[in-house]
Parts: sequence; structure tokens; C-alpha cells
Amino acid sequence: MKNKLFIVILVLIMFGLQTVYFTQKIGLLSNQLSYLLDTNSIMQQQIGELQGNIQSSLEESNSRLENYEISLKDLDLANQAYVVDVSISLKEYTENTGVGIYFGTGYHELEFVENHYTGIVRLPMEESYDGNVTVLITNGSTKNTEILSDYRGVNHLFEGTLTGHLEKFPTYKDGKFNLGGAVTANVTGNEFFQYDSIYLIVTSDGQEIKRVNLLKPEEEEGEPEDENASQNQDAHEEIQVQLPDFLEQEEEFPEGDIVYHPEEDIEIPEGQEISVYFQLTSKDGYYFTYEIFRGTTAMDETQEETYQGFIKVKDFFPYIYTIYDANGGKYCM
Repeated sequence: MKNKLFIVILVLIMFGLQTVYFTQKIGLLSNQLSYLLDTNSIMQQQIGELQGNIQSSLEESNSRLENYEISLKDLDLANQAYVVDVSISLKEYTENTGVGIYFGTGYHELEFVENHYTGIVRLPMEESYDGNVTVLITNGSTKNTEILSDYRGVNHLFEGTLTGHLEKFPTYKDGKFNLGGAVTANVTGNEFFQYDSIYLIVTSDGQEIKRVNLLKPEEEEGEPEDENASQNQDAHEEIQVQLPDFLEQEEEFPEGDIVYHPEEDIEIPEGQEISVYFQLTSKDGYYFTYEIFRGTTAMDETQEETYQGFIKVKDFFPYIYTIYDANGGKYCM
């Protein structure tokens, strides 16, 4: 009886030891499997990158283009068009090689000049042709096309050139208009336009009553004089303008935020439509306006939809951006 009990105990001990041993082996195999999975994932990623590099290299080696440039040359806002200068260089060409370019479905033949093909192309303002430009290369009866998939329309240069906002909602009370706090203008696009001035302008019923030079506030023009204007010049608005740090370090026109801090109210009669906007001008005849406020001064506080002394709530923040050229053409964006 004792021998049987001893055998049973011995079997149980051996079974327990075997269980512990196999558990350790399973854990080790699990770790090895996880390592193999991680290694496989890394190898798959590297293979994918290698395939992408090979594909990119093949596309580059198969391309007949050495280089291309499509740059903005001119704007014709009166006819809602812009003009680009196209230049394409080929890796190899003969005297029989011809090159043309498609913007969308519109085809334009290019002229061979000094080792490259060039041409001037006129395009509609509403089209950017992002990724929708194709180069056609002909050599006798042979024709090849290449899509410029990385092309981004040059008319993006003047999108958002001038923006801005008010820090707080303006107020109108007792015949006085207050901008409510800081006014910020933001300027971009220096790579094409050569700017020379930027103003904050306030109009009342379409007539300019305030003009502030944001780069030279000490030269503020104030309210323009006319036959009916007051001749009193005693009160001048004190102005504080916060410019980007780099303005004092460089002579170039600043790019970025320009912050204006008005401290005085502007006297405006009741029942007038007030417009506040920035005007940015360039040396080559273009100028941009960005309207940041429009509202009509209320006659009294009992008028319907009156807020902060204004009526016509829907017109408070128009944010209208307009481009003008030297020929009087304009384009609203």
C-alpha cells in the first residue's frame, strides 16, 4: 500500500515538473515568435521603402525632363486671367524634337530657345491646374507625355496675401466709433509682390474719414479735409503700432503680423455705414484690400437688432479680400 502511494506521489511530482518545463518552453517560444513577427514587420517596411525608392528612381530615370519651371509673370484682373512663363529642359533632344504643354485640356506649343523650351501662357483666374499639367514631347511620329503631378498652381501666390482681424467687437456710442482694441494685419506673398505700404482705412457712407500708415504711424493722415470738414486740428489720435521684430533689422517690407493699437475714438454721425479695411500696395501697381468690419451706426438704442450701437448684424464681419491691378481690374476672393 505504501509503495503504491509512493508511486502516485512520484508521478504527480514528475507531472508537475513537466508542466513547469513546458510552460517555460512555451513562454520562450512565444517570445521568439514575437521577435520574429517584429523582425518580419521591419523587413516588410524596409522592402516597401526599397520598392518605393526603386519606383521613384525608375520614374526619374525614365523621365525625359531635366527640369521645368512655371512662374507667374503677370495678372490681368480686368479679364480675370493670369499669365505664366513656362520653361522646360530635356535630358536629350534633337533638332526634330518638339515640346508642348497642356493645362487641363488646353494645349500650348513651346519654342526652343537656348537649350530649353519656353512659352508664355494665359490662364483663367479660377483655375489653378494643381496636378493637371501634362508635357507633350514629339520627335517625328513618336509622342511621349509626362504628367507634372507635383505642380501647384502659381495663382496660389496671391491667395491670402492680406488678411486681418479685430481683437474685440467695435462700439458706437454718443456719436463716437471705437475699434474696441488691437487691430492685426497679416502680410504674405513677398516672393512675387514688392510691397511699399499698408494702411488701415475707415470710411463712413463710402467716404474715407481715417487713414493710418501702419509702417509709419507718425505720418498718419487722419481725417481727410474737404469743404465741409472741420478745420480744427488740435486733437490727433495717439497711435501705438507693434511691428514684427525683424522690421527694425531689415529694409525689406515686413511679412507677418502688424498690430495697430488705437487709443482715440472717431467721431461719426448716426445712421452711417462704417467700413474698416486694410489696403496693401505694391511697387508694380497692384493693391489689395481686406475688409474686417462693416456695420451701420444706430440712430438710437431702441432700433431692432441693435448691438454695441450698430444695426444690420449680418454685415458685422464681411472679411472680403479683393485684388486690384494698375489698369483698374479687380478680383474678389
